[in-house]
Amino acid sequence: MRLNPRREGQRLSQVFVEHVREARAQQKLTQGQLAARAKLSRVYVNMLENGRASPTLATVGAIATALGLHASDMLIEAPF
Repeated sequence: MRLNPRREGQRLSQVFVEHVREARAQQKLTQGQLAARAKLSRVYVNMLENGRASPTLATVGAIATALGLHASDMLIEAPF
């Protein structure tokens, strides 16, 4: 079975966003607070969470660090 790279990238982005939302909710952070911690704009964090932007690896790392998590864990599918 052959993977479609574009589809796989979209799936990983969605997995990442699910982790971001869950961790942000657990820590009771607003998008603005997370953005400030990660040194990103609130608008960009909103775009990520709403599927209007795809994170770079640097962004995955910055957000994971801001949430106190490992970047690699943010890309692993987990039941939510």
